[in-house]
Amino acid sequence: MDFAFTPDQLELANLTRRIATDKVTPELLRQVESGPERFDPDIWKALAAAGILGISLPEDIGGGGCGLIEQCIVLEELGRRLAPVPVLASIVLGAAPIAEFGSAEQRQHWAAPAAAGTKILTLTLDLPAPLPSRSPRATGSKE
Repeated sequence: MDFAFTPDQLELANLTRRIATDKVTPELLRQVESGPERFDPDIWKALAAAGILGISLPEDIGGGGCGLIEQCIVLEELGRRLAPVPVLASIVLGAAPIAEFGSAEQRQHWAAPAAAGTKILTLTLDLPAPLPSRSPRATGSKE
Protein backbone atom coordinates (compact mmCIF):
# COMPACT_ATOMS: atom_id res chain seq x y z
CA MET A 1 0.00 0.00 0.00
CA ASP A 2 1.36 3.41 -0.97
CA PHE A 3 0.92 6.13 1.66
CA ALA A 4 2.84 8.82 -0.23
CA PHE A 5 1.17 12.15 -0.87
CA THR A 6 -0.03 12.89 -4.37
CA PRO A 7 1.61 15.71 -6.36
CA ASP A 8 -1.44 17.92 -5.64
CA GLN A 9 -1.18 17.24 -1.90
CA LEU A 10 2.52 18.07 -1.93
CA GLU A 11 1.77 21.29 -3.80
CA LEU A 12 -0.86 22.20 -1.18
CA ALA A 13 1.65 21.55 1.61
CA ASN A 14 4.28 23.67 -0.12
CA LEU A 15 1.86 26.55 -0.76
CA THR A 16 0.58 26.54 2.82
CA ARG A 17 4.15 26.31 4.16
CA ARG A 18 5.26 29.19 1.94
CA ILE A 19 2.43 31.47 3.11
CA ALA A 20 3.00 30.59 6.75
CA THR A 21 6.77 31.01 6.49
CA ASP A 22 6.46 34.36 4.73
CA LYS A 23 3.87 35.77 7.11
CA VAL A 24 4.56 34.26 10.53
CA THR A 25 7.59 35.83 12.17
CA PRO A 26 8.69 35.87 15.80
CA GLU A 27 7.84 39.59 15.88
CA LEU A 28 4.33 38.95 14.57
CA LEU A 29 3.77 36.20 17.13
CA ARG A 30 4.88 38.50 19.96
CA GLN A 31 2.58 41.23 18.68
CA VAL A 32 -0.40 38.89 18.33
CA GLU A 33 0.19 37.28 21.72
CA SER A 34 0.29 40.68 23.44
CA GLY A 35 -2.90 41.91 21.74
CA PRO A 36 -6.52 41.18 22.57
CA GLU A 37 -7.41 39.37 19.34
CA ARG A 38 -4.67 36.68 19.11
CA PHE A 39 -5.42 36.50 15.41
CA ASP A 40 -3.68 37.86 12.32
CA PRO A 41 -6.12 38.98 9.60
CA ASP A 42 -3.35 39.27 6.96
CA ILE A 43 -2.51 35.58 7.20
CA TRP A 44 -6.22 34.74 7.10
CA LYS A 45 -6.68 36.81 3.93
CA ALA A 46 -3.65 35.20 2.28
CA LEU A 47 -4.96 31.71 3.04
CA ALA A 48 -8.40 32.65 1.70
CA ALA A 49 -6.96 34.18 -1.48
CA ALA A 50 -4.95 31.01 -2.13
CA GLY A 51 -8.06 28.83 -1.68
CA ILE A 52 -6.55 27.09 1.31
CA LEU A 53 -9.20 27.92 3.92
CA GLY A 54 -11.97 26.02 2.16
CA ILE A 55 -9.82 23.28 0.64
CA SER A 56 -11.84 20.50 2.28
CA LEU A 57 -15.26 22.11 1.88
CA PRO A 58 -17.57 21.22 -1.04
CA GLU A 59 -17.07 23.02 -4.33
CA ASP A 60 -20.71 24.15 -4.50
CA ILE A 61 -20.07 26.53 -1.59
CA GLY A 62 -16.73 27.76 -2.87
CA GLY A 63 -14.52 25.13 -1.31
CA GLY A 64 -11.86 23.02 -2.95
CA GLY A 65 -13.79 19.75 -2.77
CA CYS A 66 -10.85 17.91 -1.24
CA GLY A 67 -10.91 15.67 1.80
CA LEU A 68 -9.65 15.08 5.28
CA ILE A 69 -6.05 14.43 4.24
CA GLU A 70 -5.82 17.83 2.55
CA GLN A 71 -7.37 19.49 5.61
CA CYS A 72 -4.81 17.79 7.84
CA ILE A 73 -1.98 18.91 5.55
CA VAL A 74 -3.12 22.52 5.96
CA LEU A 75 -3.45 22.21 9.74
CA GLU A 76 -0.04 20.58 10.02
CA GLU A 77 1.72 23.26 7.99
CA LEU A 78 0.03 26.09 9.90
CA GLY A 79 0.84 24.39 13.18
CA ARG A 80 4.52 24.11 12.28
CA ARG A 81 4.73 27.92 12.23
CA LEU A 82 2.20 28.52 15.03
CA ALA A 83 0.14 30.58 12.60
CA PRO A 84 -2.34 32.68 14.62
CA VAL A 85 -5.42 31.82 12.56
CA PRO A 86 -8.55 29.88 13.61
CA VAL A 87 -8.63 27.29 10.81
CA LEU A 88 -9.47 24.43 13.15
CA ALA A 89 -12.27 26.34 14.87
CA SER A 90 -13.73 28.10 11.85
CA ILE A 91 -13.36 25.55 9.08
CA VAL A 92 -13.11 22.13 10.73
CA LEU A 93 -15.43 22.65 13.71
CA GLY A 94 -17.62 25.41 12.25
CA ALA A 95 -18.03 25.31 8.47
CA ALA A 96 -17.50 21.60 7.79
CA PRO A 97 -20.46 20.38 9.90
CA ILE A 98 -22.69 23.05 8.37
CA ALA A 99 -21.52 22.09 4.87
CA GLU A 100 -22.29 18.45 5.61
CA PHE A 101 -25.53 18.68 7.59
CA GLY A 102 -26.90 22.20 7.12
CA SER A 103 -29.74 23.33 4.92
CA ALA A 104 -28.99 25.03 1.59
CA GLU A 105 -29.64 28.38 3.23
CA GLN A 106 -27.33 27.64 6.18
CA ARG A 107 -24.60 26.41 3.86
CA GLN A 108 -24.73 29.63 1.81
CA HIS A 109 -25.08 31.92 4.82
CA TRP A 110 -22.38 30.35 7.02
CA ALA A 111 -20.15 27.79 5.28
CA ALA A 112 -19.60 29.60 1.97
CA PRO A 113 -18.37 32.84 3.61
CA ALA A 114 -16.15 30.79 5.94
CA ALA A 115 -14.56 29.10 2.90
CA ALA A 116 -13.99 32.57 1.40
CA GLY A 117 -12.55 33.87 4.66
CA THR A 118 -15.20 36.56 5.15
CA LYS A 119 -16.79 34.91 8.20
CA ILE A 120 -15.07 33.23 11.10
CA LEU A 121 -17.07 30.50 12.80
CA THR A 122 -16.64 28.32 15.83
CA LEU A 123 -18.28 25.35 17.47
CA THR A 124 -20.92 25.85 20.10
CA LEU A 125 -22.82 23.21 21.99
CA ASP A 126 -26.40 23.54 23.13
CA LEU A 127 -26.73 21.23 26.08
CA PRO A 128 -29.96 20.38 27.88
CA ALA A 129 -30.53 21.59 31.42
CA PRO A 130 -28.31 19.85 33.94
CA LEU A 131 -29.53 16.53 35.24
CA PRO A 132 -30.62 16.46 38.87
CA SER A 133 -27.86 15.50 41.24
CA ARG A 134 -27.98 11.90 42.41
CA SER A 135 -26.15 10.25 45.22
CA PRO A 136 -24.02 7.28 44.25
CA ARG A 137 -25.34 3.94 45.43
CA ALA A 138 -23.55 0.67 45.73
CA THR A 139 -24.86 -1.91 43.29
CA GLY A 140 -26.40 -4.96 44.87
CA SER A 141 -26.79 -3.45 48.33
CA LYS A 142 -29.68 -4.61 50.54
CA GLU A 143 -31.02 -1.23 51.53
